[in-house]
Parts: sequence; C-alpha cells; structure tokens
Amino acid sequence: MNDAFKPAKSHAGEVDMLHTYAPNAGCGEEGTYPCLAILSDDVVYTAVEEFKETGIVKGVLEYTPLSGTFYFKARIRYYEHLMYFYGMDCCEGYFENQGLCLIYPKSLVGTETERKLMAVLDKAAESYREERKA
Repeated sequence: MNDAFKPAKSHAGEVDMLHTYAPNAGCGEEGTYPCLAILSDDVVYTAVEEFKETGIVKGVLEYTPLSGTFYFKARIRYYEHLMYFYGMDCCEGYFENQGLCLIYPKSLVGTETERKLMAVLDKAAESYREERKA
C-alpha cells in the first residue's frame, strides 16, 4: 500500500478494507476520496457476476480481461465519482464478486494525479495476498 493511503474505519457492511488518501495524517477518514477498498457493493458485485456469466462486463469506460487472482480490471462511473477496480472472488471463492477498488473524483480524469492513483492500485493488485488467521 502506498504510504499516502492510511487505514480508515468503515461502517458499511460491504467494505472489507478501506484506506483513504491522507498523506499528512496518521490515519484516514471514512467518506474521503480518493480511497482504496475491497468492496462487494451492488456495482462491483454485478460487474463480477456478469463477467463470470458472459466473459465480459458491459457499460464500463475501460475493460481488460485478466487471468489468475483477478478476472478483469475496469474503470466505471461510480455514483458521482469514478472507480478503477480489479474483479475477483476472495478466500478461494468463499466471498464471491468482490473488487479491489480505487474510488476517486471525476475532476481528476486525464490528470497526472489520476495516472498516479491508477498506478497505486495496479501496484496493490500486483502485491495482493490473502492471509488466513488460524
């Protein structure tokens, strides 16, 4: 995880991990953007389910099929923001239709900041590992 993203608490049941952009703070704050999260909300769940059923995801701004841990990566409209995410199943399929997600404001589209944020998510995906506690 990039040092500029700090762990934050989320009260939403569909958020398993949340880190918000807080380069000058000791911890992140829920509800701030950009943020990195593992989500299974309706938008992510539906996209991953569609991929598993049809092999594609419709209505996305960008889409790249993958193999291995992640089924695909995509960029989509996410309410008033944008989301760049990797679709997957967690814990060997026990938690289905999840996403390793970056949510950021639309105002960053086409900027150097957007490119850097997307690189942070790509690096997080490259180093993604699941750990089970006994």
